[in-house]
Amino acid sequence: MLKKSNRFSDKTYETDTGYIPEASASSDEGIEVQADALNGVIDHRTVGGAEVFVFIPEGIRNRRITAPIILVYADKAFTAETAAETALTCGFAAIAKEEDACVAFVCPKSENWGKDDLEVYLAIVDDLYIERPDDSWKDGKTSGGQYQGYAHRIYVIAERSGADFASEYLADDYLYNRMTYGTAQRIPASFILFNSRAAPGENATETRGYPVAVINGSEEARAGYAAINYDKTRVLFLESDVSEGFDAEIIAEVYAAVTGCVRRQQLNTYDERDDTKNNIALFDIPYYANTAITVCEKTVILSDGNEVAYLEYTPASLDMNANKSIPLVLAFHGMGERAEYFMMLSGWPELGEEYSFMTVAIDDHLSVDADKIPEFLDLLIERFPCIDASRVYITGFSMGADKTLQLALSFPERFAAAAPMDGCFSDFSALSGYSIPVYYVCGQEDPYPVFPRSYSDRVSRMLGHLFSINGIGEYKYDSSADEWWGFAPHSRNSFKTKNTRSVVTENCYVNAAEEPVLMLVKVSLLSHNVCADNSRYVWEYMRQFSRAPDGTVYYTENPHN
Repeated sequence: MLKKSNRFSDKTYETDTGYIPEASASSDEGIEVQADALNGVIDHRTVGGAEVFVFIPEGIRNRRITAPIILVYADKAFTAETAAETALTCGFAAIAKEEDACVAFVCPKSENWGKDDLEVYLAIVDDLYIERPDDSWKDGKTSGGQYQGYAHRIYVIAERSGADFASEYLADDYLYNRMTYGTAQRIPASFILFNSRAAPGENATETRGYPVAVINGSEEARAGYAAINYDKTRVLFLESDVSEGFDAEIIAEVYAAVTGCVRRQQLNTYDERDDTKNNIALFDIPYYANTAITVCEKTVILSDGNEVAYLEYTPASLDMNANKSIPLVLAFHGMGERAEYFMMLSGWPELGEEYSFMTVAIDDHLSVDADKIPEFLDLLIERFPCIDASRVYITGFSMGADKTLQLALSFPERFAAAAPMDGCFSDFSALSGYSIPVYYVCGQEDPYPVFPRSYSDRVSRMLGHLFSINGIGEYKYDSSADEWWGFAPHSRNSFKTKNTRSVVTENCYVNAAEEPVLMLVKVSLLSHNVCADNSRYVWEYMRQFSRAPDGTVYYTENPHN
């Protein structure tokens, strides 16, 4: 049996699977549908000339670019009544409640499913859902009628002729061939297909990967999906007694084990000359209850009265009673993002489980000045005496990288090492005499000014600070010395990534003691993206350092953990 669990294991996020009796379902055409225990509402929409019924669970939270887009295709067109019944009896309402997701029950544009419905699919993804709901968002949608949904997580669940349509048109390279940068997010991340006769589209290729569960599928469908998935662990062939419609038990189990546990991410700009559209990777999304990681959503009030919201990720293997024994990674998300999103993409909680450290991600950190973070850290250590203050590390992406570097340069004595990723940096005036080891990693295709390009730009000035306080020498930008970093490294290391087919190039700069106090890292094919592979390289570097109470940094090469 597949293991089913809630995505979040802390009581803050527990899924309430009880329903409110006699909840009503409504539509924008004024239809009122009574659905016992539905615990939500049905919106009736017209998109691209087709009818769509959207289930909105009661009490939905605004999760900002983490909630999935779940699309349901059936053998026959839905009505408001049948959409409500399917949501309730087939488990979609429970998934929607757990994921804070709005589930779209899609009808064919004409009598039968066909190519025109592909355009409807694109219109739904492009127009009906929005990754970052604005301030008008209330009760599941914006004032413009858009529902929250993260385009990396498009999940298609279909049966019979609806499943055949999904195979022929959505599991096909047609969507890839229409792709430009950003529109890769139109491509489904995974499928659950009941009683499907059709194989994937004739242009589907193995390099893409289409995670799928095929239930009661034809031999042609099974063979087709087996052929195009390079990762066979993401392909399930199951049997069910349900010959029409959906099997609620299988949906619940498969969604928790496979379908809802992947996302599809485009990692670079599109360039037909070298077919870089192939650099589209599938990444796992953890169900933290399955990984034995406790997730807690917390707030703390600082001395000035300001409130700081944050997420704690604590592996069950940690001994929380052993004083000063546990390393801490403090993480900062990018502009317009949330802590949950950064943790989902970066993989820091899973690394914490593997290497026995705790992760804390501050939410909406742009509202918290950098000079308030030391007080926050003091309160955190007071609450958790098990945290080893000599092994506190900081990392962040984009604007979170800016916050990371502000802290590294202003309060280096509080941190053992820092790792800004794809930094959009401001200028820094506060400097300390303490050294701070830094691992700075950027995507080669990043359109923002994350690399030095002249002697006086912000990145060059930042590198000048790091060279100075880390005892490397004087930094002088010279593109002839190094094309990307403007300064020849003491050593260079290159290797390929696990998931993205990128090449990572690490430039190492050492101090007088031959310690690698600065790593400048370029990742080929990667644009301005959070990538879990990078987090692993960051940790392998940072964990070599600790800081004594007197501010001295100690380096231990390849420590045993």
